[in-house]
Amino acid sequence: RSKEYDTPFGTFYCYDVPKRVFRMGVRLMKENGYVYWLATPEKALCDKLYGIEPVGSKKYIKSLLFDDLRIDEDGLDSMDTDSIELLSQSYHCRNVSFLSEYLKERRQ
Repeated sequence: RSKEYDTPFGTFYCYDVPKRVFRMGVRLMKENGYVYWLATPEKALCDKLYGIEPVGSKKYIKSLLFDDLRIDEDGLDSMDTDSIELLSQSYHCRNVSFLSEYLKERRQ
């Protein structure tokens, strides 16, 4: 299930994720008198991958990331692979596991 919220700050989308990962990879932010939770880039990508149909094998994760989601390669390379590995152990999701494995191989 997903929800859409229109606010004066923009439109926000919320997706269901497993309860065990809900608070992982989020930071409490304070700005201009407002307090809010913000996902790290690693958490946001894992949440996105969790919410879409699983790819058939690890070889398709690259196509999903760069062709379908149009992820910037430099941005992906700057992500914390340890954080993604930790998240992948908690999501129990093929897409997130494939992402973690792909990033490990990419860094070798």
